[in-house]
Amino acid sequence: MKTSHLSPPLLSVREVYKKFAKDIRYNLYYGIKDIFFGYNKSYDQLRHQEFWALQNVSFDLREGEILGIVGANGSGKTSLMRMIAGIYTLEQGEIMTRAQAKVTAVFALKSGMEPLYTGRENIYLKGALYGMSKQEIDSRMTFIEEFSELGDKLDTPLGNYSSGMGARLAYAIAVATNPNIFIIDEALAVGDSVFKTKCFEHLKEFVKQPSSGVLFVSN
Repeated sequence: MKTSHLSPPLLSVREVYKKFAKDIRYNLYYGIKDIFFGYNKSYDQLRHQEFWALQNVSFDLREGEILGIVGANGSGKTSLMRMIAGIYTLEQGEIMTRAQAKVTAVFALKSGMEPLYTGRENIYLKGALYGMSKQEIDSRMTFIEEFSELGDKLDTPLGNYSSGMGARLAYAIAVATNPNIFIIDEALAVGDSVFKTKCFEHLKEFVKQPSSGVLFVSN
């Protein structure tokens, strides 16, 4: 899909930095210290046990684009995506989304789903975690049923599903949130080849919708 570069990007990341401590105890200590006493050191100075997860990252995601974020394991890809999704706080730099743009991030397809609940019950559970109301979930139920292709299996416990079946259901729920910015963090590494092909084809169609773009994260 061709888009005009004169229009504002869906997402703009500018000079983003993020650091962590190698020992979680130092993360907690520095976090509490900074909250109560403020952080007076220059940001470019690392404290004991700290390391850079991200340094000076900038890019734009525009309408109609599928943008690949590629890097080796441990290079900070997931940390960056979690900052964009609002899970991690922004320490330095700017992350700006187009006004009222909705972001849905998939970091682990089946996280937050309960194996003892049926597939249908997990739709409501996972949908709620994405911020959907019951009415919104009900309105998208037919789409989820058709996209997941699980049929009457939706009324059986998730724990009885194969990994591919669980992946199809989780992906269908994520897509049903109707995001503007869809973040896929190596989520398609699970599931069968037919499911992967279907998801890739769906992403191509998804970005043809107005005000839609995808960040696809992979190593």
